[in-house]
Amino acid sequence: MPVHVNVAVPAEHFVLRRVPADTRIELERCVPFANGEFQYLWIADADEASEWEATAIGDGGVKSVARIDGERLVRAECRSGESAVFDALLASEATCLSGFRDAGAWNLTLRFPSAAAVSKWYRTCPEAGTRVTVQRVQPGVSARSDRSSVLTDAQGAALRTALETGYFAVPRRISLRELADRHGVSDTAISQRLRRGTERLLVERFGDIRR
Repeated sequence: MPVHVNVAVPAEHFVLRRVPADTRIELERCVPFANGEFQYLWIADADEASEWEATAIGDGGVKSVARIDGERLVRAECRSGESAVFDALLASEATCLSGFRDAGAWNLTLRFPSAAAVSKWYRTCPEAGTRVTVQRVQPGVSARSDRSSVLTDAQGAALRTALETGYFAVPRRISLRELADRHGVSDTAISQRLRRGTERLLVERFGDIRR
């Protein structure tokens, strides 16, 4: 029976270590067609130039970086040798349902085919000298359990604050700038969190009817 596991991995023990540890990264949910060789990630970095970007291309698995609406869409190669934790996952039967890096740690939701597969994977982590914190194990959870986490933490927090403070009220009781200040981010960043979060909720409710 499938088992879902939520784990936390320090940023220095996983992928994209060149990106500053305090920068948020979110895995984009997609179905790879090339044996899982490539993955897309969103990096919440609105700066026009970042030191990590100049050294990341061609190294650390990063193939390309595109700036889109104040964030960066990174195309990265999933390859061995990046980290002991990542190698252990590649060698396991796990599937990553979702993941994000925030506050210096990666938070991953993994699906294993059985409890035995979880145990086998976890035993390899201490042997590799890595640190993995298992936060939750859900045996027999619904195959569509990931729907409950349709929003990232940042998107959920932004939408909650916007609702509480009257951003959606008519007339509006708080400006976008004030909302951004509450979260310590730029106007662009908070706008993207609201827009992407709202889009995710609408797709969850009506299905992906975008054209």
